[in-house]
Amino acid sequence: MAGDNSNHDPPMILQAAVAEIRRLQAKVMSIEQGKTDKEIGSEEDEIKESQPLSQALWDTK
Repeated sequence: MAGDNSNHDPPMILQAAVAEIRRLQAKVMSIEQGKTDKEIGSEEDEIKESQPLSQALWDTK
């Protein structure tokens, strides 16, 4: 019946759902941060890898 508060299961289910959503949000943020860190590291590696080539080009002039 609408407005009947004798059944306490729905609030517990809602609390569990909210807790799961928050857990998943934290997991997604962690994964996204890991991807960002990996991209930054990859860019730094590309710069380091290009440095010997740049130096070799300068040395040939």
